[in-house]
Amino acid sequence: MQSKYFDITQIQQRCRNGLIAMTNHLEKRMEERGFTRKEIVYAILHGEIIEEYPQDFPHPSCLILGCTVAGRYLHVVVAVEPVLLRLVTVYEPDPNVFPDMKHRRRE
Repeated sequence: MQSKYFDITQIQQRCRNGLIAMTNHLEKRMEERGFTRKEIVYAILHGEIIEEYPQDFPHPSCLILGCTVAGRYLHVVVAVEPVLLRLVTVYEPDPNVFPDMKHRRRE
């Protein structure tokens, strides 16, 4: 997907620079779903933006598809704040909703 609102390279640079914060929700999902911070950051660093939510409040956000070193697909919702990236949630894409991991199945 060609991003209209976000630049994946800028998002990835913030990750490299450690300019990320995790929501309590994300931390709970990490624990429930067996993800590590390292896996999530790796997925962002090697991922792509597949959906954008420029109207999200309090900060616009996007959905990033990435993969862990072990080959596990991840979707990470990232709010883009003025300085930080706020990692909102993480999950493995459901193939019934995202058959190719990138595009939602149309009803």
